[in-house]
Amino acid sequence: MKTKNITFRLLLIAFIFTYVTSCKKDQLDSQTPQSASAEKIATLNSVDEPKEMMTLAAIAMRFHDGAREDLTRRMLAMSNLSTNNKWELVWYAYNERKSAQMMIVKHKDIPNTYTIASKGQHQSNIFSLIHGVHVFGREPFPWVKPGHAKPYVAEGARMIADLLFDDIRADAPSLNVTNGTLQDVLSAITNKWNKNEKLNIYTTGHSLGGANSVMIGTYVHTFFSTRKNIPDGKINLRMFNYAGPNLFRSDFVKYYNDLKKDTHINVKQYFYLIKNDVVCNFFPHNMDGLYDAFPWAWTMKIPIRLFIRGFNAGLNIGNIRYEQVGSYSDRSRIILVNKEDPNKFDVPNKIWFLDGYAAYYKYNHFTSSYLVSLGAPAVPEVENGQITTTKSSRIRTIDGDQDLHYVPTEEQINEYLKKIGAK
Repeated sequence: MKTKNITFRLLLIAFIFTYVTSCKKDQLDSQTPQSASAEKIATLNSVDEPKEMMTLAAIAMRFHDGAREDLTRRMLAMSNLSTNNKWELVWYAYNERKSAQMMIVKHKDIPNTYTIASKGQHQSNIFSLIHGVHVFGREPFPWVKPGHAKPYVAEGARMIADLLFDDIRADAPSLNVTNGTLQDVLSAITNKWNKNEKLNIYTTGHSLGGANSVMIGTYVHTFFSTRKNIPDGKINLRMFNYAGPNLFRSDFVKYYNDLKKDTHINVKQYFYLIKNDVVCNFFPHNMDGLYDAFPWAWTMKIPIRLFIRGFNAGLNIGNIRYEQVGSYSDRSRIILVNKEDPNKFDVPNKIWFLDGYAAYYKYNHFTSSYLVSLGAPAVPEVENGQITTTKSSRIRTIDGDQDLHYVPTEEQINEYLKKIGAK
C-alpha cells in the first residue's frame, strides 16, 4: 500500500512538472514573432479595410496620362495616407485608347494578401463614357461558376469586362509574368501560394471602378472555384465597391449576392455610397433617383424631369430592370453622409446650365468626399503627370462664370478630420 502511494505521488509530481513546463513553453511560443504574426494574419487586423481600400481606389483613379507606374509607386510609398506605405505594386496594366486601368498591389507585412484596384470613368474619353451609359442593351456575363446560367449585365459593363479580363495586359517581373492578362497574374499568385496558409484577395474601385470591382470580384471567385486542389476555407475574397453605378440586371445581382453563401471561398462584399451621390442614383430601377439628387434650385428641375421621363420610357419599353448590389439587411450596402458644408463652396442657388450642376454634384461623388466621409486622409490629385493637392473648376451661372473648388483642399480635409476626432 505504501509503495502504491509513493508511486502515485511520483506520477503526480511528474505530471505537474510536465504540465507546468509545457505551459511555460506554450507561453514562450505564443510570444514569438512567428506566432503573433500568424494570429495577425488570421484576423487581418492590420488592414483598415474601408479606408485602405478607398485609398487604393483613389490612387487607381488618379492617372489618366503619363508616368503612371512611377506615380503609383510614389503614392503607395506615402506614409500620410491610410495605406501608410504598406502595399507594393506587383502588376499594372492599362489601355490608353479605351481609358482602362488596373493595378494589383501586395501587402508588405501579411503574406498572400493582394488588392486588385480598377480605375473609374474618365469624362473626356468617349470609350469610358460609353461603358458607363450603355445600359439599354444586355449581354451575358460568362465568368460564373460552371453549370450556372449566365446572368445578364448592361452592354457597357460587358464591354468593360472584356477589356479588363482579356484586352489589357502587362509585365509583372516579381510574379514571373510577361505580357500577361489578369488570369495569368492570378495563376502566378496561386503558384506562389502555400496552400496551408490563407490567401486574401481584395477588389476595389470608385465610380465606374466600383462597378468594375464587382465584376472583377465575380471573375476572381469563378477563377478559384474552377481551380483544382484548392482547399476549402483557405481563400478570403473581399469586394469593395465605392460609388458604383448600377450596371447589373436583377439576375446578376442575385447571383452576386448569393456568392456570400459559398462555403468553399469566404466572401464578403461592401457597397459604400453617399446619399446625394448622383452616380449611385443611376439605374437602380429607373432614373427617378437622379431627380432626388437635385433637391434645390428650380432652374434645372423641368429639363431634369423631362430627361428622366424620357429615359424611364426607354427602360420600360425594353422591359429593363437594374438593381443595386449588396443589401441593407446584411450591412453589405452602407450609406455614408458627407458632412462637409456645401455653402463653403459658394455654389449659387440658380444655375442655368447643366455643367454647373455637374460641377457641384461631382463634389458628392469625388474620391476626396468618400475619403473624408470615411475619416481617411485625402489622396493628392495628378495633373499633367505631376502630383498636386487640389483642383478647381469654373461653372456658368446666371451671374456669369464662378470658381468652384469642388475638390476639398488638404487644409479642409485636415480641418474636417479634427472636427470628427479622427486619428
